[in-house]
Amino acid sequence: MNKRLSLAALLFLPLLISCGGGHFTMADFQRVKKIDAHVHLNAGNAAFVEAAQAHNFRLLTINVDYPDFPPVAEQQRLALTHQQAHPAQVAFAATFLMHGWDEPGWQEGALRHLDEAIAAGAVAVKVWKNIGMDFRGQDSALVMIDNPRFDPIFQHLLQKNVVLIGHQGEPKNCWLPIDEMTVNNDKSYFKEHPQYHMYLHPEFPSYEEQMSARDRMLERNR
Repeated sequence: MNKRLSLAALLFLPLLISCGGGHFTMADFQRVKKIDAHVHLNAGNAAFVEAAQAHNFRLLTINVDYPDFPPVAEQQRLALTHQQAHPAQVAFAATFLMHGWDEPGWQEGALRHLDEAIAAGAVAVKVWKNIGMDFRGQDSALVMIDNPRFDPIFQHLLQKNVVLIGHQGEPKNCWLPIDEMTVNNDKSYFKEHPQYHMYLHPEFPSYEEQMSARDRMLERNR
């Protein structure tokens, strides 16, 4: 916890420096409202939320279709628990499952789930990098974010004015050898998750192909 809050202080410091003219000092850290827009509250313990509250942070907890995390239904249950206990402190982003992609009714099921999440208070929807980097359809091809089957979902969110958060591809470090990466966090992450280290998987889409797929999706859904 202290490490995370120390990181928050370090992230806040450039703001103080860049403001210049004495607009802020570190003494203002406590009173200035702050938002951590990327957390995963995947446990019922409220210590993190309470620490954030004490330091004047609001939190966006994000659900993702990620095998290392609890099932999506459990992530959403935990998000709602924290949101209901701390409504001024916590908001959450929902997601949808890729399971059943090739089956009739997948779109309807995904839309139904998202509508239920939005009705429960979700302020955004997250699409994760399993789309484009991991999940394959029955034809064994990677499903990219510009697949037209997603369009009814994105159009639905657009009509409801719900924010779409995307994690498509990875930083360019992902396509480099570990010892050439420029960020230590990337080095440790890709050592621990070689399945997402694209340098080891040249047969996968390139960084540019991932971004092009994203751009085509955005062009169709605006």
